[in-house]
Amino acid sequence: MFASHFAPQMLGQAITAYREQFKPSAYLDKPYVMLAANLLLADDDATAQYHFTSAQQSFVRLRRGETGQMPKPTHDMDSIWSPAEKMMVDSALSVSFIGSVETVKPRLAAFLAQYEPDELIVTANVYDQAARMRSLELTPELNLFTLQ
Repeated sequence: MFASHFAPQMLGQAITAYREQFKPSAYLDKPYVMLAANLLLADDDATAQYHFTSAQQSFVRLRRGETGQMPKPTHDMDSIWSPAEKMMVDSALSVSFIGSVETVKPRLAAFLAQYEPDELIVTANVYDQAARMRSLELTPELNLFTLQ
């Protein structure tokens, strides 16, 4: 499994190297690629982005060496992070699919087409449990099994 949901920088190179250098074993006869992605769906893009600020804040805190529980979402990330921290978080969380089903579906389809994983693992790192549940309720609407 490649932790592309928080360390995507070498994703393509890692998959290529793994597939090219794979040696069959008693456990696997061919390469098996599992990728992780952040997935947060909501009824509209603004709501999803609002709830995703909890994950963004959490990542900023981690990089600052701060501990604590998942922060509440905010409408003002600019008051929390510096421009450099924003760039770092945007890069680290670039394998994130945040928004409505209509917004996320084509982006996720392109990601799956590019990397052709055998399995996709998704995480929804949010403060609000109702938002997490709504995201899970909407996930089947992506028709993930037909995106590839």
